[in-house]
Amino acid sequence: MIERICAAWIDDVVANLYRDHPEWYERYGEVGRIKCREDNVHHVRHLETAFQLENMDIFTDYAIWLNGILEAHGMSVEHLMDNLCKMVETVSERTELTAERRTFFAKALSVAVERLRSQCRFADKG
Repeated sequence: MIERICAAWIDDVVANLYRDHPEWYERYGEVGRIKCREDNVHHVRHLETAFQLENMDIFTDYAIWLNGILEAHGMSVEHLMDNLCKMVETVSERTELTAERRTFFAKALSVAVERLRSQCRFADKG
């Protein structure tokens, strides 16, 4: 349900990512673009679950877990952070979402990005 409500947002995020990173299309092709869209559907579903349960950690824990999966498949944390940042940058414009959802999603996305950055800084010191 939420992924239908957010379909245009998801499409915009993916288009913006591939506009900003044309090398991704060269590297990953159309399959990568499709996977990116699928990943964004999962992001939205986890954001909605966190919103419904009023527990931001559900999303931020998901982002940390997902990063481990993506890194195991050769993706860098920057891919995920770029994606989440694009979502933060555009969520306030998404009038198909309630104001409460936009606020919650923006905060959860921002906290997830900070946790990912923090994890990277910690890993760099290790």
